[in-house]
Amino acid sequence: MASIRLFSQVEKKERFWIIACVITIFLRALLSNDSIERFYARGLFPKIRKVLDAIHHAIPIYFLWLVIIALTTYVLYNIYSGWKKNEGPKQRAIQFTIKTISILAMVFTLFMWLWGFNYGRLGIYKQLDIVGEEVSKERLIELAKIQQDRLTVLRPTVSLLPNLPMDADSYGLPPQTESKIVAATIATFEQLELGLPGKPKPRILYPKGTLLRISTAGFYSPWTGEANVDGGLHPLQIPSVMAHELSHAMGITDEGGCNFMAVLIGRKMDDPWLQYAFELSYWRQIMGRLKRKDEASYKQIRTKLPIEIKQDLESIKLNSESYPDIFPKIRDFFYDNFLKSQGVKAGLKSYAQVVNMVEAWDKKIKSVK
Repeated sequence: MASIRLFSQVEKKERFWIIACVITIFLRALLSNDSIERFYARGLFPKIRKVLDAIHHAIPIYFLWLVIIALTTYVLYNIYSGWKKNEGPKQRAIQFTIKTISILAMVFTLFMWLWGFNYGRLGIYKQLDIVGEEVSKERLIELAKIQQDRLTVLRPTVSLLPNLPMDADSYGLPPQTESKIVAATIATFEQLELGLPGKPKPRILYPKGTLLRISTAGFYSPWTGEANVDGGLHPLQIPSVMAHELSHAMGITDEGGCNFMAVLIGRKMDDPWLQYAFELSYWRQIMGRLKRKDEASYKQIRTKLPIEIKQDLESIKLNSESYPDIFPKIRDFFYDNFLKSQGVKAGLKSYAQVVNMVEAWDKKIKSVK
């Protein structure tokens, strides 16, 4: 009875968010993947996405920082107003706890309704009818060589890239990079029949290194609908990260799935610079897998790279080293457990599944032909 009386004293707005949060949790637990796919991912979410897109295209303001500032101000105001009241320590502590729970409930509820329910949709493997089996060491070696041949052909055609070691700022991005990647993203989702929620607008996040210092290159903000790419990234890394975050904005939650989509989006590029950037990103993912399986083969393949490509890789490495990680293990622990709690069984390991997915997809396409 005491708890009921206490809850009845909670302000209406706080009560609203706590009740909304409880209802949201129950819905997430009760609804099937098919129901979420039908009613949310292909029903409500596209409408939300189109509203957010209209706002972003009409108002060129970076909303993420505004939300962070507004939320911080709101929290500080509640703390101040709570302590200003002539109440005893026990009552202040109770009120502070209730307000904190209410704020967390609000953040979580908005997260789920603006994007988070997509975690419960049908998995991308099932939607594309592919089985991502583990790629063997021998096949990884073969893929690395095939990809390396593509890079060797592409590199001389990319006039904007220098033939001498340069810092990241010397590369630059080709004209209309953003619009080309957005167009390719929409075309890829349409081709794969994954739904067309809208036309999201990517954002380059500043100050540089904001995300890189916590081992993250990009971040999709469900509360504002913005696909964020760290401004400190090397330009050669930006296209694939942008495509990855745009895939999140289009409703894909699985990290490996977004890496997979970035590879397919890159294949639609007709700009040599963007082609090279996407192919280089995928080669690095293949080589990362190979290094864990067979470091000797990894080193042998890498030594045969043309000098210009080695210089590009060195430039990426030097740029990354200028943004050292801050507490990377803590970030990995929390995000890994968050992904698992939302049904992504592989957690952070889902990032590495891109090679398996691309292989499965390519085999399916070949079998159809």
